[in-house]
Amino acid sequence: MSQPPFELGDRVGHAKIGLASVCEPPEGGPIVWKVTIRPDDPDLTVKTIIHARDPKARFLKLISSPDCKGERYWRLKYEDLVAAAEEIRQRKTLFLRQSFRSCEPGDFLSKLKDLQSEEAVAEEEIAVFIKDDEDGKHP
Repeated sequence: MSQPPFELGDRVGHAKIGLASVCEPPEGGPIVWKVTIRPDDPDLTVKTIIHARDPKARFLKLISSPDCKGERYWRLKYEDLVAAAEEIRQRKTLFLRQSFRSCEPGDFLSKLKDLQSEEAVAEEEIAVFIKDDEDGKHP
């Protein structure tokens, strides 16, 4: 079986529909594929487009611009931010459990403040990401 021309989350362009995201894994192949897309235009509904291997019969074009990332790309970026925040939180929790009276005087509060600062930075990165998404900066 041949590789589909697009993957879930890819950004594509269509002459009449405009920009869209692939919202289901393509079906068919190897010569003709059914590709379900979600147009960026809120007035349009989800559509299934036929995509042929023959360049003259292609209606969809993969958008390679870094400014046009799909849903999957942004979801993975968000999950990476959350995972980083969770890792810092786990290190802080482990530190708190293991460090009572095991640090040199003054070291405990210094190390705790460092971990709290790391955690605050990670949470701020998540907040900025969400704000950017709400402002439409993640096309």
